[in-house]
Amino acid sequence: MDETDDHASSHYLMRRAVTAIVVAALGTFGAGCERASDASPRQAATSQPGDTSRPITVATVPVTLADRPITVSLTGSLFGDEQATVSAKVGGRIASIAADVGDRVAPNAVLAQIELSDYQIQVDQKRLAVREALASLGLGELPNESFDPSTVATVERARFQRENAQAKLDRASKLMQSEPPAISEQEFADMRTAFEVARRDYDVAVLQTSAQLAMARSRSAEVAAAEQQLADATLRAPAQPADGSPEHFAVAARLVSAGELVNPGTPMFRLVADRLIKFRGAAPERFARQLARGQTATFQIDGAQTVKGEVSRVSPAIDPVSRTFEIEIVIDNSDGQLRPGAFARAQVVVGQQVGVSLVPKNAVISFAGIDRVFIVKDGKATGTRVTPVETMGEKVAIAESLAENTPVILRGDRGIAEGVAVTIGAVPPPSSASSDSD
Repeated sequence: MDETDDHASSHYLMRRAVTAIVVAALGTFGAGCERASDASPRQAATSQPGDTSRPITVATVPVTLADRPITVSLTGSLFGDEQATVSAKVGGRIASIAADVGDRVAPNAVLAQIELSDYQIQVDQKRLAVREALASLGLGELPNESFDPSTVATVERARFQRENAQAKLDRASKLMQSEPPAISEQEFADMRTAFEVARRDYDVAVLQTSAQLAMARSRSAEVAAAEQQLADATLRAPAQPADGSPEHFAVAARLVSAGELVNPGTPMFRLVADRLIKFRGAAPERFARQLARGQTATFQIDGAQTVKGEVSRVSPAIDPVSRTFEIEIVIDNSDGQLRPGAFARAQVVVGQQVGVSLVPKNAVISFAGIDRVFIVKDGKATGTRVTPVETMGEKVAIAESLAENTPVILRGDRGIAEGVAVTIGAVPPPSSASSDSD
């Protein structure tokens, strides 16, 4: 085969390839046209939402009106009604532990015991010192404050000596007045001196007795202090609270162990009274005129049911840095459901909004961050932009005002668009798929 024949053969093969490509393209175009001609009228209407030539059957629910509470949202933490760190009042080695974390303890219940031997010895020593001071006065027990020191034996002896010296001086004075004097001036002077000494001895005896009584009372006070230290060696929960709860406190933390040596002031237990819980949070300055005592509050707490409380305290001052003020809400926690320290969200009711429009949750359509509902007006679907503010059961409260009984289209039909002709059909049951679509 020469060069001319090779050129003719190549040209023939190229023409056949081009013909095949054109045939394939025409076949594809024909198949596309055939599929387009088979499209249903429903799909064609859906592809053009504004086409109002064929009405769409829809289900509607009327708009209802209701009163809605106006609330202020707060975040904060929960605290016990009372929280206390029980510390050692005296030092010593811990002999035993009577309560641990999670235990509920009655008021004045024993929590721990510090060794008593050293404190018992001090009490015994102080009591012996009191007895010694009383024995020097001839007394068996400490008298009261109205006790007369002149009844003590040593004072009575000094009083007798003073009275005897007084009698001798009186007789000597009569003898000196006789003519001639029956005694010498020296003898009279000796008797006068003896009387003065006896009188001074009586005064000294009274002073000494008073001093010994004061010392005995001081020793008695030392006994009381030693007995108090002995009692303080037994660590107890705080005394009976005002509410009379038999199990007012719970042990939140145990900070020591048996055998440990503690000093006065060493923290040993942390207790919390959790039958009444307090919520404390910071409210923005703009709500200062709205929040007040006695207002009702509801709480959302992780792991717990919704609970109610009441505003108990509102701070009169605003923090100039954070521009907030503190608010306190009390919550009944008799069932022990709440735990101090937990994070909580509170809704405080500060007023009432009358005639709020409510629409079903499955009537609100969200797209590109915009919420809308479609209402039926003059046989056509009309979209209205809404702002949901609160979910109230199966309905949503919106900020906009819609007339009561206005028919709102339930979502679920993709053919609904602005201006689409609609006819109202039966309302589907709440469990239908249309309420959960989208």
